[in-house]
Amino acid sequence: ISKPLVDKNGNYNIKLGFAEPRSDGTSNAMIANIIEYGKHNQPARPFLTPAKKQSKNDCINTMKATFEEEVRKL
Repeated sequence: ISKPLVDKNGNYNIKLGFAEPRSDGTSNAMIANIIEYGKHNQPARPFLTPAKKQSKNDCINTMKATFEEEVRKL
């Protein structure tokens, strides 16, 4: 997990990753990439992009509420 960064549009970004290493030595990030985008003999089965889109508004609302709560404590 990275530190929260603010982009040029004022959006906060946090990078998340997968725990490593796998027991078979293959990178979890590589497996996730193949599942998400597919490869020449395997169709894509996106799971990260839909999850991100589905949870974006809930995350923003939770962050706003948490921020407001912390401001009230000051």
